[in-house]
Amino acid sequence: MNKFWTKEKDNFLKENYPKNGSRFCAEKLEQDITKVVKRANSLGLKVIKIHELIDFESFIKMDTPEAVYIAGFIYADGFCRKNKPQISIHISRSDMEEIYPTLCKFGLWNYSKYQSNQGRSAYVHTANRGIYNFFSEMGYKEKSYMEPTKILNYIPENLRYMFWRGFIEGDGTWYCSKPGRGTFSVVAGKEYLWTEFIKMLNELGIESFGINRRTRDCGSTSCVSFSRFENLKIFGEYIYQNREEDKIGLTRKYNKFLNIMNKPEQRKIILTNIETQEILEFTSLTKASNFLHVKFNKLKEACLTNVILNSYLCEIRNPTISIKNNNEVSPTPCHHQELSNFA
Repeated sequence: MNKFWTKEKDNFLKENYPKNGSRFCAEKLEQDITKVVKRANSLGLKVIKIHELIDFESFIKMDTPEAVYIAGFIYADGFCRKNKPQISIHISRSDMEEIYPTLCKFGLWNYSKYQSNQGRSAYVHTANRGIYNFFSEMGYKEKSYMEPTKILNYIPENLRYMFWRGFIEGDGTWYCSKPGRGTFSVVAGKEYLWTEFIKMLNELGIESFGINRRTRDCGSTSCVSFSRFENLKIFGEYIYQNREEDKIGLTRKYNKFLNIMNKPEQRKIILTNIETQEILEFTSLTKASNFLHVKFNKLKEACLTNVILNSYLCEIRNPTISIKNNNEVSPTPCHHQELSNFA
């Protein structure tokens, strides 16, 4: 009678038992699970725990977009336990399905699904000691009130935009009221200072934003927000550079930014001859815009493309020239109250 355990089956166990466990091997070999475990023990085989499958040494180098994105996302929306080595993320199931492949680029994380008050949710965690120690050293246990200065200084400058992409997709919101208009906001604890975030905004040339601190029954928060189109464009193009190529992050948030950027072309004003003559009767363009019910900037743009009115703009900037109805100029002084509009 031939023995069941052949050299080929022993090799199968050596290759699959540590990673896939006894149940998987028993099913593939069509053998009782207790006998599979006994044979594995005799061969000195042990099942590798899932957190040991993560290549933390590659991860903590922080030299890839995926690793830096994960670091930013966890800083915003993850947890670094204080009483045991565990890093975890709780988010909606649809969002988790999109970022889980990025998490697993360096190895497998434990993944479970559940139903919460917010709906279909998902939970991932790892007990990998190397990753836990790294995040602990970078201040992730105190991230609710501590700035991400350590991790930002550790990350190469050319990849820091990926940290902010992860950070924003964890705690930030793009709100599009209509194409071409919207608001960006990001929330943290009430005592959070936003030093590093504001520093990044200023480096991008964004200096117009608001910081609000609120106390509610559900907790205290602080929020940074801005809505000027030019600022939204600069900031979005910074964190989403290369987004079409790398495909890293939450598509729904990226699409909201794109919707805001989908600014409809503004209708240019073409002035008739009659309107041109009417404008020439005014000593300031503000009065002309009020009379014609046209926005000042649009009317000024139209005047710049009109030969007669372009000259008119130059003339009303000069307080020593007066404008007559027939578009003739005289050197007599003319006091204009709103010359600052054209400065």
